[in-house]
Amino acid sequence: MLGSIDLNNKSYEQLREEAVGQISIYSRDWTNYNASDPGITILENFSAFMALQQSEINEVPDNIKWRLLGLAGMQAQKGSAAKAFVRLENTGDCLVTETATALLPAGCRKLYAQDICFELEQGAGVGTGIKDMPVLGIQAEGLAEDSTAQLLDSLGVKGGLPLLGEKPSAGSAVIFYLKNMPDAGQKTAIYFEIAQQCRRNRIAGAYHNPFAAFRWEIKTQAGYVPFTVADGTYCFLQSGYVVFSLDRELCNNSVQVRLGSASAYVLRVMAQRASYDMTPFVSRVCGLLVEAVQKDTRSDVMVLNGQEYCDNSVINEIKNDMIVRNEILRNGYLELYGKEADGSYHRYYDTNASDAAFLNLGDSLRTFRSVYMGDDTARLLYDAKPPQELLAVCRDETLAAYRSLGILYGYDGQRIALPPLVQGRVYPQEFSVLVAEQAEMGDAVCHVVEPENRTEGEVWYSVSEADNVLVIHDCGSYEGAELRLGKYAVYMGSGGNIRAGTKMRCGQLWGENCTDTLDGRFEETLEQVRSRFVSDVEEVAAIVTADDCVRIMERIQGLCIHKTGVFAVPEKNEIHIAVKPDSSTAFPKLSAIYRSEIERYLEKYRMLTTRIVIEQPAYVAVNVTASICFKKHFGSCVQNVESALLKTLDGIHSDVPFGSRIVFHELYSCLEAMDCVEEICALTILPDNRRHARVAGLDIFLAPNALYYCGSVRVESVSGVQ
Repeated sequence: MLGSIDLNNKSYEQLREEAVGQISIYSRDWTNYNASDPGITILENFSAFMALQQSEINEVPDNIKWRLLGLAGMQAQKGSAAKAFVRLENTGDCLVTETATALLPAGCRKLYAQDICFELEQGAGVGTGIKDMPVLGIQAEGLAEDSTAQLLDSLGVKGGLPLLGEKPSAGSAVIFYLKNMPDAGQKTAIYFEIAQQCRRNRIAGAYHNPFAAFRWEIKTQAGYVPFTVADGTYCFLQSGYVVFSLDRELCNNSVQVRLGSASAYVLRVMAQRASYDMTPFVSRVCGLLVEAVQKDTRSDVMVLNGQEYCDNSVINEIKNDMIVRNEILRNGYLELYGKEADGSYHRYYDTNASDAAFLNLGDSLRTFRSVYMGDDTARLLYDAKPPQELLAVCRDETLAAYRSLGILYGYDGQRIALPPLVQGRVYPQEFSVLVAEQAEMGDAVCHVVEPENRTEGEVWYSVSEADNVLVIHDCGSYEGAELRLGKYAVYMGSGGNIRAGTKMRCGQLWGENCTDTLDGRFEETLEQVRSRFVSDVEEVAAIVTADDCVRIMERIQGLCIHKTGVFAVPEKNEIHIAVKPDSSTAFPKLSAIYRSEIERYLEKYRMLTTRIVIEQPAYVAVNVTASICFKKHFGSCVQNVESALLKTLDGIHSDVPFGSRIVFHELYSCLEAMDCVEEICALTILPDNRRHARVAGLDIFLAPNALYYCGSVRVESVSGVQ
């Protein structure tokens, strides 16, 4: 199962040859190896049986392999569409919009990066569309306005700027000025690119930040009011997105301030506490951004709970109406289902702009008309109060023939084919079906069911994206019902991942993603799950060896760790760990925060009978004295040798491990190989700290927690052999 041994890698002939070849080892009297010998016949039978047995063992069915992996807690990870946060820009004439600030009208949400479709997550009901929401300016204490303005440029600032100051502390704040506020509930983000001066372990998921805590606020009529964010930068420790969505109350109460000749809304981030190991430098800011998901929705289900009244004297002065906005309506079909206060969904009959249609809602018979106000907008006009809730199904014209998927026959494991695909796969996270039954009055009563709904009596099904089918596990109480296509989208898996700076287009509207998208993938195959299982088995679960400890240290989130030295003290039953932080300082030491975080993290990996001791790194200077005869016509020879020694004896910034040995003849050979050196007359190396180093022969041996560096260097140039 782990794939380490292939039991079917030998043929019958190979097995027979191996068996015959071992006869002389076990029996010197057996000398007849011809096929007529009875013993050879028995060996041939056993070889054939073994070849057959190996073949059968290797041919385990896939369903058995899935069950074996399930026993180990391994399940296939669902497919995930690539996601990007996009900065929008109108490069042509203004689009027709509901408001002067909108870039993209409500109902329009598709952007194309060549032939890859992305959809903006804005909702498709009544709304104002996507607004133009750039960050107009940044105000930070101690920084000039023109310098912070460079952060908003696509190239940013090389090396970054300390937005929170050179020494951040509680109360340090940064203010961002916005042209427009996002709509209530709209998922929005600001991207921060952090200039990494040192290598910091990647942070993901839930994380208790020992270095800082931020509070994000918006300026309202009542002053600055905090709001919740998902901070992917973890308080500027790494590059990432700060994602948020504002509620309606905050959006309505937000106020504008003067910014030069313009007006702007204000966001502020304030440090509640700050004890950074190194000052964060921000090199680029990009925002506000809207989320785009790599998918192509071809059938959508919208639930409209409200009603919108407007004066429409052109059409019989009917003022009871509901509005449906969806991009699919440009080249698609609209199917409607209404719901009274305590009724189920009832199908509306198809209609057009000239003919009225009838619908049965409870005891009443009502008429309505569908008037298309634009390519993607339909207004439904009623002769009485509209239904309490409207279910609008918008299908692309390519799916017109797949409105009905099939009938539920009642047996488990029923497979129902989905519409064929030219490229990509069906996206299970954006899929639903309508379960339709015939009501007493002849209308179809429908309700929406999503995948993996295990409610008692409900239709339980799953989507097999690899086979492009529905698998019915239990039809519940709906045997004989019809399944109709509800929500349906296609995605590209890893093929939807795009590079940073990729342009996306929707008419005259351009979008650009700030970072690479890497999260797009199809549902895992059996082989991928098996490989993940092997990796999981090989994952270090406890500190048994020194290598285990080093690998675990690399997983401590948020810390800058350059190298780790591990050694045991058997008489005390202790494991001592020396850690050198990755820092630009000359001789970095472990701070109290680092020691606390390392001890807390390693505690769960410690063997019960051992004790872990964290040690500060010790730095040992190596003093060098040399007498060298240099070649003629070479300049700056002494300086070149000194530079070579500084580089060779740098055990702090290089990858030289703790407790290394400085081999005299290797250093001698390194100097001797220099172009300017004719001959080395004398060379001496000595440590200046005998507590953490000892001399054996001509070599220097460091203590397990020590690193070496080049100390004093005395190079004497001589003219001949001394």
